[in-house]
Amino acid sequence: MIKIPEEFIRENFTPKDFIDSCHEAFVGYGSGTHTMQSREENLQNGYKNGLDRFTLRMPAKIPGYEGYKFIEEFSSVGGGNLGKDKTAVIRLKPESGEEAEMDAGYITHIRTGAAGALGVRYFVTRPESVSILGTGNVAKAAALCTAELGVAKINAYSRTPEKREEFRREIGSSVSAEVVLHDSLKSCVADCDAIIAAVPTPEPIIYLSDMQKCRYISCMGGDSRTAQLGEDIMTNVLLIPDNEAQCMKSGDFRKASEGGYLGKVRFMKRDGRVLNIGDAANGRVQAPDGIVMCYFTGMAVQDIAAAKMIYEKWNHKHS
Repeated sequence: MIKIPEEFIRENFTPKDFIDSCHEAFVGYGSGTHTMQSREENLQNGYKNGLDRFTLRMPAKIPGYEGYKFIEEFSSVGGGNLGKDKTAVIRLKPESGEEAEMDAGYITHIRTGAAGALGVRYFVTRPESVSILGTGNVAKAAALCTAELGVAKINAYSRTPEKREEFRREIGSSVSAEVVLHDSLKSCVADCDAIIAAVPTPEPIIYLSDMQKCRYISCMGGDSRTAQLGEDIMTNVLLIPDNEAQCMKSGDFRKASEGGYLGKVRFMKRDGRVLNIGDAANGRVQAPDGIVMCYFTGMAVQDIAAAKMIYEKWNHKHS
């Protein structure tokens, strides 16, 4: 089995490469060439030393390849910390050629950030200012990928000044956009064209009443243990899921079910069918009046499409 090190991935691929790979995955998902099997998810609360154990297996098939990502994580959601002790790998099996394995940590972060940026690209014409909520690895990846859209300003918010400054040090030197830090979420979202939310919080922190100019949201919300969105957002924006079934298992939708407002969620539909990110990537969704939100849970086709890109360059360099 080929073992592809993370250093190779970081050194040989740009945020734009992952944006292109993620777009390919979304297009294939929307056209039926990229398919996923059911995810296998398990959560054991209080597993060890006050931490929860979470495992997830995500299989998919794309033309010429099949494979899966497997995640094992020990976390404390109440402490706002996911991935405290986490391992993730991708196994890729080509139709012809040797099977490969690669660490999935960096791939997951950057392909998630790429998805958030693609949502902005699909629904916002010439965005100038994007607000990133959260300053962790996914938020940093989202900022790098959003910069590829040519935005002039990236706003950023998290709860601690140290993390905000770290975000600016790491991102500011890598992008041409101005990076502006905010010490409150309200000020961060008050004047922007789009929001990318990537905050591991157990309770909602983002409300429609705080948004003024914004007309689009990318919510990175696949974890069943977290919820970022207030009821007013969930029931007033036009929502496009990446995968509807996966969304229903995520924290924001669970909270909507428990709060009795799930039936008020406004999925964007055509002929009675819920439109998804594959429809958007294939140009089958027109931006309507009002705020649009893409809700990203993370799809195995993204991981396998990215792994394919990496595998093929590895083989080219080592042939």
